Amino acid sequence: MVNFSKRGPNGHPKFEPNVTNRRPKDLMQLFSDRAVELTFGNTSRQNRFYVANIIPVMNSLKLRHTTSDASVVFKQAATEIKAQKDWIETFDYLKFEAHPNHVSNAKRTQPKYLETAVTIIVAMEVAARAATTPINVYDYLRILPAMHFVDRFDVNRLQALESAYGRLSEEDKKGKFGEDALLSFQDLCLKSMAQPLGSRLLSEMAAGYCVTRDAAEKFAAFINANFEQALQVGPVRVAGAETGLPNLGTKFAATTFVVPQIIDVIPECN
Repeated sequence: MVNFSKRGPNGHPKFEPNVTNRRPKDLMQLFSDRAVELTFGNTSRQNRFYVANIIPVMNSLKLRHTTSDASVVFKQAATEIKAQKDWIETFDYLKFEAHPNHVSNAKRTQPKYLETAVTIIVAMEVAARAATTPINVYDYLRILPAMHFVDRFDVNRLQALESAYGRLSEEDKKGKFGEDALLSFQDLCLKSMAQPLGSRLLSEMAAGYCVTRDAAEKFAAFINANFEQALQVGPVRVAGAETGLPNLGTKFAATTFVVPQIIDVIPECN
């Protein structure tokens, strides 16, 4: 694991300067979650992939998406990926390319297609090679997949859980949830997932939208620890997996799902 929790005065990671970029042969090395199962069905044309740590890296490289330099590095990245035989052979159904607009202020923290996320990282490598003080972007950038869902958690189960919570007495709520007993059912769940209170995330998940494995596991663990067996949920599955309920995990990353812009600890690229 790489830990770059040391921060500069702007709150961003301190970068190790003057190092050589080492692009991995195995594309899975770019993932923060290397246990994820990638298939044609769950990676083709779905916005489920975040580029973690893109903001501090772009700031370090002084790269702006509107410049001619950005256009050049993105075109060069697409060209270089075409020569990356290991990646192309493994994911021959993907078209690796991206436009600089994908890293605009409004879009760079949004989920991408897999081929777009990969191209962004290689574009940052191209920019880093030309920088006055180069950095190894593969020490910092990772693809964070939001392509998991909680089996058995659909609209009907959400309604049943909310009803069960509503039937609890104030004493029972305090016994189970302490000072959080004043929260609504959905806000309790959101807090367990480290998501903003008041969002529509649970409704989106129940309707088929995806989240990260970590968020899905935290939600399932919270439900299963606090509600009766008939209302329990799970297991956590990756998009494309078989499920007895329709639509679960079939959509892109939930629009209200919030991911950290900076991840301090990431698996190392070999």
